[in-house]
Amino acid sequence: MSEVVVTSRKNLQNEVRYGVGQAFTTDEPSTLGGDDAGPDPYTLILGALGQLYFNDGATLRAAQAVAGRERDCAVAAEPHSRARL
Repeated sequence: MSEVVVTSRKNLQNEVRYGVGQAFTTDEPSTLGGDDAGPDPYTLILGALGQLYFNDGATLRAAQAVAGRERDCAVAAEPHSRARL
């Protein structure tokens, strides 16, 4: 795993840098004072959990119990399909 560097930018935006030349912006929705310039932290967590599901379904089921966010956690059962979290 490569090093991850998070740098605070304007308002609630952060730049996340990783790997060689890889970067993305995180932000909060405008309803929470952000600029909608990127995914919010909960979206990133749920996306990571979705990735874990396709690698190891048991890991996701355990992690869903501690996610701490009210979302629809219906996950598609077929491999290589979409996971709706």
